[in-house]
Amino acid sequence: MILDETRARELQARYLEGDQDALGGLYLEIRSIARKWAAIILSAKHLPVSKQKLDIISHDAATKIILLYLKNSDYSIYSFYERVRLEVMKALFHKNLRKDEQTEDIEALRIPYVARETRKHNDAMQSVMTECPQGNRVVLDLAGSRWYKEAINKISAYVSRPWIYDHAVELHTLYRMTRCPKRKLSR
Repeated sequence: MILDETRARELQARYLEGDQDALGGLYLEIRSIARKWAAIILSAKHLPVSKQKLDIISHDAATKIILLYLKNSDYSIYSFYERVRLEVMKALFHKNLRKDEQTEDIEALRIPYVARETRKHNDAMQSVMTECPQGNRVVLDLAGSRWYKEAINKISAYVSRPWIYDHAVELHTLYRMTRCPKRKLSR
């Protein structure tokens, strides 16, 4: 599949020469490429395609790319085809951030929405956050780990094993809360 990226290259060249107005056109061009990519990827995976979803995904991908231009004045893209595809894949499938890009801010952590969050889950979060001096770090490690054992090994580097044993139920509840929002969490 070949997407026409000549217009995007022209706008990028104009922007790098100092034409600030070209950035708006570049955003629109990247957004149209992202919309095409999103439609192709969703249809290939046999996922439902709606105009609203395509708009959201293309906007997210285009915005992330434009932010790169704004952060670094010398930033340029060699292949819009590949760069936009990468951003669309991230927007579609929520690819995890690399370790060096992870934030330490607990509010920035995207814990999936749990429709019927019970008092047990609130109590588990409250217990870990208040009883451990590094509660934010514990929650981030639980959410950022692929496996529960991996999370416990990370946490044991800075929290004592007896504390982990005493709070095993809360830790497991928090781990599951960040993984399976649609499933019933209480066992």
